[in-house]
This record gives sequence, structure tokens and C-alpha cells, in this order.
Amino acid sequence: MNAPQTAEASTTASNTRAAYDTSQGSKALDIDAYFTPDPSQSLMSIPLLLPTQNNIDALSQQVSAKMPGFLAAHGIPEAPASISYDAYGQIQLPGDYAYAAQFRAALTDNPVLARQLSTVNALSSQMTEMNKALKFDTEYRAARNPSEVQAVLRQRGRDEPPGGPAALASD
Repeated sequence: MNAPQTAEASTTASNTRAAYDTSQGSKALDIDAYFTPDPSQSLMSIPLLLPTQNNIDALSQQVSAKMPGFLAAHGIPEAPASISYDAYGQIQLPGDYAYAAQFRAALTDNPVLARQLSTVNALSSQMTEMNKALKFDTEYRAARNPSEVQAVLRQRGRDEPPGGPAALASD
């Protein structure tokens, strides 16, 4: 592996190498190769992308750089205003996006970009939920008595602490 680089894409010919935060530390990855299945590679040897702002930014930059060429290659005059995914991992495009069918078909023809788009969404969703959980945890741990715990729980729309009512009794 090459030495880690900044989140900005390097100037390699394919321009897809950037530093990512992984389960194996910071790694300079060719992100197109990363999202191209390689049956000869053990799944356990592949570093997992972590839900960090660095990864979201780096992968978003890669996707944004590819999108104009992807759209042009498939005769799609404009990108959707937004892209999201449902609970089953299926892409969701705005109802008024005139090129939705073409866009979906083009992603089927380009599974690497499809995986990158869904991964940006997944990392963003994971980071958002982790930040919410960390904020709750900080507030919960800072509560000094049962009434402060109850106030934190009410603020979060919960009636009981994690672990049930017995957790309050042990505070």
C-alpha cells in the first residue's frame, strides 16, 4: 500500500486514490478497485470503511468527479436533485426526476458507481445516528440524579433509560 495521502484525490492517472479511515487505520485506497469485487481476495483482508467525515468527503468527491462523465456517457442531461435509499437499500430518486429510469439502468451498468453512491449514503446515515447516540450518552452520563436522567430521557422521547427502570435505581 502507498503512504497515506490527504482526503483530496491524488493525481494518479485514474484519480481515484485517496486516504480513507479504515478498520486497518488510514489507508490510501484506489476506491474504484475497492468497490470492484475480487473473488481472489479474502473478505477478511479488505479494510472496512469507517463512518467518518473524512471518508464521506473523500468518497463524495470521487462520486462528484465521476458524475458528469457518467451522465454524459448514458445520455442523461441532468443529475437527480437528490439521491436517497429506502430501508431495503433501494435507490430513491425524486418523483419529478424525468430521467429516473435511465439513471437506474445506467447504475445497473456501472455497479462500482452504484456501490459508491450507496456507501456514501450508508456512511452518512451511520455517522448521523452515531452522533445522536453520542450526544445522548454524554447527556445521560452527565445527569447527576434520577430527575436529571428523566429530563434527558423526556428530551429524547424516551420513558426509561437503556436497561429499563432498574438502571435508574442503581444511579
